[in-house]
Amino acid sequence: MSRNIPRDTMALPESVDEALDILAASDIETVPIAGATWIMRGPTRYEPIPPRLVALNRIAELREYDFDSDPIHLGAMATHDLIARSLPSGADLRCLALAAHQSANPGIRRLATVGGNLCVVGFAAADLVPALMVLDATVCLALPGRRRLELDLSEFMAFRRKPGRYLTTGVRFARNARISAHVRVPMRDYPVCIVSLSVGMDASGRIADLRLAVGAVEEDGRRWKEFEDEARGSEPDPVAMGELARKLSTTLTPRSAHDAPGWYRVQVLPAMVRRAFAQVRAEMR
Repeated sequence: MSRNIPRDTMALPESVDEALDILAASDIETVPIAGATWIMRGPTRYEPIPPRLVALNRIAELREYDFDSDPIHLGAMATHDLIARSLPSGADLRCLALAAHQSANPGIRRLATVGGNLCVVGFAAADLVPALMVLDATVCLALPGRRRLELDLSEFMAFRRKPGRYLTTGVRFARNARISAHVRVPMRDYPVCIVSLSVGMDASGRIADLRLAVGAVEEDGRRWKEFEDEARGSEPDPVAMGELARKLSTTLTPRSAHDAPGWYRVQVLPAMVRRAFAQVRAEMR
């Protein structure tokens, strides 16, 4: 435990229900933590550490995972390192394997979790979010009253901003017949542009089934539906797809932050789309 966090500010529940009870009973700001890789850097962002924390590392349910099932299940405490090492091989899951493997550095990957990547509002550069979006992942939630809920990841991105007491318990996603890719532009501590891609072709080699998600560019990662709609029916030519991304970049609302201005994020995006489609093209050969 960090010397910056007094022991009496940390609750250590051993079940999901106990954690929810602690959250419900608290009359001060109370925040669940998993790997704590974001919250422990709060002071570097001039953000105070919340007065009460709920550590989730003793909850066995959140550590469960099943890579052999379909859909695959990852508990909220599954780390980036676990995903990078243990995710089944296959072109459909390559986007998630790359996202986990390329994120941050080895020390952070051993601590950073699925739940933290999904739940931290304000962390626009979460690597796993775009990859899970193109896999059609759903987010599993535990709510007060012993209720459970499962939301599409895009729905969850809006849900997490609403006030309320809940725990993210994991994610689920099914195997598919598409080819996936993941690329990023790192700068300083975090990427300034992330592209995850999942493509299915028809018999003529044209794009029939497409999911493309963008991270770190806007305030939240999201599916780029405008691009998907325009690209369907086209050949997956990397250069042409990069040009399409340039044409449609006005549909995005880029954010400016200390690591990069908004215009730069949009400027590098077409090259990232081109690289992602180049990965897909290489897999098709």
